[in-house]
Amino acid sequence: MTYDYSVVETAGLTQGEFAKMVQMSRVTVNRWIKTSAGPTRTNDQQTVLRALKMLTVAVKLGILPDALPPRTRGVSSHRQEAIDGALEQVKQRVAEIRAQRGA
Repeated sequence: MTYDYSVVETAGLTQGEFAKMVQMSRVTVNRWIKTSAGPTRTNDQQTVLRALKMLTVAVKLGILPDALPPRTRGVSSHRQEAIDGALEQVKQRVAEIRAQRGA
């Protein structure tokens, strides 16, 4: 299976931020991105696919990358909070869309 990681950059995330999102190391994610590969374990595959789908929706809804503060060197808790908040917005917006479709 090949993965399209271009949405990670389009969403404005670093490889390290995406790695944190999928609970993997930055080195592992870097290897995946360089080879368009992905995890071999089924649970990890599902996690990565869900994360990529979530980022795609965030970009389509215009939530990312606009919600992110500029990158700085090192770990930025403010930036991580912004990513978490943006992903929560995506979940809420998707739930609203689903509710409208079902109504």
